[in-house]
Amino acid sequence: MTSLASDEGPGGASPLGAYTRGGLAGALTDTPFEGGGRGDEGGGGGEGGGVPADAAPETVGPYRIGSLIGTGGSSAVYEATRAGFERPVALKLLHTPLVSGRARWRFEHEVRSLSRLEHPGIARVLDFGIDRRTDRPYLVLERVGPDAAPFERAARGMGVREVVVLFARACDALAHAHQRGVVHRDLKSANVLVARDAEGRPRPVIVDFGIARTLAADGTPRSALTHLAATHPGMIVGTLGTMAPEQAAGDHAADTRTDVWGLGVLLFEALTGELPHGDPDPDPRATLVWLATLRHTDARRARSLNPAIPRDLDAIVAKALSREKKDRYGNAAELADDLRRFLDGLPTLARPPQPLELAWKWAVRHRKAVAVIAVITGFAWFTALAVAEARHQRILAAERALDDHAFLLGRLIEDAGRLTGTEEIRGKLLLRIGSQLRADLARRPDDPTLRMLHASLRRRQGELSMDLGRPEEAFVAFTEASETLADLRALGERVDPREPIAATIRVGDAHWHAGRREPAERFHRAAHADLLALWRERPNHPGVINDLCWSYERLTSYSDAQTRAALRAERAALARELVQADPGNPVHLHNLADALLIRETDSLPPGADARDSEEALAASTIALDSNPNNRLYQNIELRARGDIMLIRLHRGETSGLADEAAAQVARARSLLDTHPDDPYLSEAYQYVVSIQSRARAAAGVAVHDPTPGP
Repeated sequence: MTSLASDEGPGGASPLGAYTRGGLAGALTDTPFEGGGRGDEGGGGGEGGGVPADAAPETVGPYRIGSLIGTGGSSAVYEATRAGFERPVALKLLHTPLVSGRARWRFEHEVRSLSRLEHPGIARVLDFGIDRRTDRPYLVLERVGPDAAPFERAARGMGVREVVVLFARACDALAHAHQRGVVHRDLKSANVLVARDAEGRPRPVIVDFGIARTLAADGTPRSALTHLAATHPGMIVGTLGTMAPEQAAGDHAADTRTDVWGLGVLLFEALTGELPHGDPDPDPRATLVWLATLRHTDARRARSLNPAIPRDLDAIVAKALSREKKDRYGNAAELADDLRRFLDGLPTLARPPQPLELAWKWAVRHRKAVAVIAVITGFAWFTALAVAEARHQRILAAERALDDHAFLLGRLIEDAGRLTGTEEIRGKLLLRIGSQLRADLARRPDDPTLRMLHASLRRRQGELSMDLGRPEEAFVAFTEASETLADLRALGERVDPREPIAATIRVGDAHWHAGRREPAERFHRAAHADLLALWRERPNHPGVINDLCWSYERLTSYSDAQTRAALRAERAALARELVQADPGNPVHLHNLADALLIRETDSLPPGADARDSEEALAASTIALDSNPNNRLYQNIELRARGDIMLIRLHRGETSGLADEAAAQVARARSLLDTHPDDPYLSEAYQYVVSIQSRARAAAGVAVHDPTPGP
């Protein structure tokens, strides 16, 4: 197998221009273990391949470098030790230096995302840093051990059931990463090692999250860790032979289903000894042909190569290897669940059985009962049981269909709430969803799932009404959502405790925008008290902390200047915790940037610190990079730039300030021309215009604004 990934970054050669026989990034030798397996042929395999021994540094940071474990196009992996610690580690030293402060910031925060993975089936990130002498970043990983073998090699000689049991444990480890928003993107036999535990039993360990991708809270891709170099359109990231069809197409929107493909390849190879599309030709001229085949041809069936594979297991592998992501399992946990259904003799999602087959499976699971039934009542009862089992499965299928329907409606509601398009589009989408929900509720008025969805819909409709400047409509919608959630809780239904609190907050928001300050404060303070109680129960829940941050901001509307400063300090501290726990998350970065903004701009507030404003600008810029069309992020980034200019103005640092302010005014004007009704952009525009006027006055320039306000 050959790994493909350009280390050249934007502006480099073609996506395949750096292809070599030995591979570019993440082949076998880029993993912290000794040994071979698929991918170790060619340059860079085994001990000392690819990089001459005299090229190895003696030390990296506080670590003394030992033998070379392996090397790839992006990094070299060494055995290393640290003074005072006898246990060896695997140190992965990247070839590309990180010079800019922003690149270092991204490196540190993204590696912290990987360090959150704590699972016995994942090689842990123990430490990281940047070597001062070379500016090259390094990661220190758990040393899996010299006895570890690639999964395919370890599976040789095992029975089918033994392989599946071991493989399901690897799925569990990857599910841990998926639950924490990390996608591996380069799963292969060389990156899933099989070591031995203290009792000599095999245990799978996933290594080398070197081209991992982190996901946002909604599961969408956020930022790439492609060897800490930026990916760019058309660049192919992954390993030839195991990459998913979407990776072969240069699509960087990898998600958990991309890893499901990698798991499917791993299981296929362990069961058959071959790759689903065959071994790719190492000749670079044949690479594009192989990639096209991967994108447009279905994978072979594992059972066609190994008839001993049961049909249910063959269907599971085929589902994991579906060309379209939507046809695969949603994540590693779903694949593990279906494998365990197979192991338990239960019907699988990949291959729903027919009635007679259901009867047979039931008979296998209940052999003694079948023997007694056959003796006492004969085969007629057995047939009746088969029919009953088939009916039960139809009911379960219908329930799953209803769950899927509710899930899709829920996603549509959330997507409509997140749309950054026009209010008209959001309104039409919410109206269509409302029509469907009303029809569903007419058939099943007491269904708690549908009622929960209706409450969520009314909340989103209320938010739209707020955006349109209709607080009374919003008040009705938010109140209805709040009452529905209260009814469901009274009936003992499981309701996310954040939902009723959010509804209470929104009712307060509607009162505030309608000019009713007293009831607004009452609702907001009640919600804040509930959030504090929930935070004490769930001190590490990012959603609860995020809600609490914004609740602190709401309370500033009812507080004096000293209390406002204290509330914002509390909010900023919590927001920093969120960013540290989930680096790169644009929602948390936006939260932090907003918490650090200067609110009283007529005169510089006491304690105003340029470092806070610089932090706000850095956070808002990265959030905006993740979603350049998000108007909230645009507003915060403009405000942060305005704050820095304001501090310079108060310090008397006016050189070039008028020109800088003019550039921001022009940019804000352009954004506002596109979205003339956006109140946040209008506020940011007026802010930078005021700073431009004051900067010109301070510089003795006649105040003239060629771009009038809206």
